[in-house]
Amino acid sequence: GEQWPQLHFPFSLWAAHAVATFAGMLRILAVLALTACAASPGPAPVASNEPLSLVERWERVALREDDGRQVPYVRRWERPLDALIVNAGPYEPAVKQALWHLGDVAELPVTITLARRGMDIGDPNMIVAFVSEAEMEATVDAALRARGQSRSGRGATCFGATPGFAAAPDEAVIYIYIRNDLPERRTRACIVQETAQALGLVGDLDGRSDTVFASGTGATILTPADEAVIRLHYSPQLRNGMPSAEARSVVANLSPS
Repeated sequence: GEQWPQLHFPFSLWAAHAVATFAGMLRILAVLALTACAASPGPAPVASNEPLSLVERWERVALREDDGRQVPYVRRWERPLDALIVNAGPYEPAVKQALWHLGDVAELPVTITLARRGMDIGDPNMIVAFVSEAEMEATVDAALRARGQSRSGRGATCFGATPGFAAAPDEAVIYIYIRNDLPERRTRACIVQETAQALGLVGDLDGRSDTVFASGTGATILTPADEAVIRLHYSPQLRNGMPSAEARSVVANLSPS
């Protein structure tokens, strides 16, 4: 059958049961990763000077996929984040800062563990792993082959996915992968964008320069507009699984803009 690539870290981090679980999730992730790494063409980018209200921004990133398809319900992470950071090297402080800041904005408790040789990794619900270009390319290539496509995964820089979230949100694990050979600014942009999108805000505002929710902007921090979107998405009046029509009505009443 199809041989799926697995990520091999340069130390004895995983216990046998952890390796089996991780490899199984990676097989699922390889298919899901296409939405971030090799997405089909979506709608025309939003013009960078087009005024957008807070509600419009929220709808574009919360109720759309990154390829422009509509999302039928709200997707929201509603558990404390227990993050494991793997192979981040000099970017460990940047990942920690991004996660702590997200937790503050979304009012989610955040616990962070830095993976070290021989440690018990516990049971994290978020894994942020820095991987080689070859590992990233091989994973995306496998996903493309599984879809019967001949395109290459060459050039993929980062992606994230949460396998099984729709069926069992209380058991799902967020996986974020970032290539370990990127320029510093691109790496920092990947960290901020992928961690923010992991909270359920996967749509794109491509063409804008005032947000991390846009490919290629190079934004390395959440902008005030991004923070407002995240706060709105994590308003107590919204909930994971709420139908989109109901959520739009709630948000319209919450936001003066």
